[in-house]
Amino acid sequence: MKTMIAGEALLQDGDAIGPSDRARVWRVPQLDNLDCMVAQFEAYEFSMHAHDSYGVAVILDGATAFRWRGESHIAPAGSVYVMNPGEPHDGKPAVTRIRGSNP
Repeated sequence: MKTMIAGEALLQDGDAIGPSDRARVWRVPQLDNLDCMVAQFEAYEFSMHAHDSYGVAVILDGATAFRWRGESHIAPAGSVYVMNPGEPHDGKPAVTRIRGSNP
């Protein structure tokens, strides 16, 4: 399992993530280099990983499926979810668009 360190993006801007997937990642220097992402995933799957900071995501369309604390979950459109630092989780689409950050 990979642990993501603050300032280390799970995806890098321009990564090849599949023909139907799109992701834009950036940092906001005025907010202590906050990592941000806007993405559309139709095929890309995140393997099990954790972050050393909180992860916050808003599901804009569709839904996302993820494993967390040994159980499977679905977050539908309109959901806001928060992952605690160090919490292993994965993610795969049934989602089309999300916004997220790791403060």
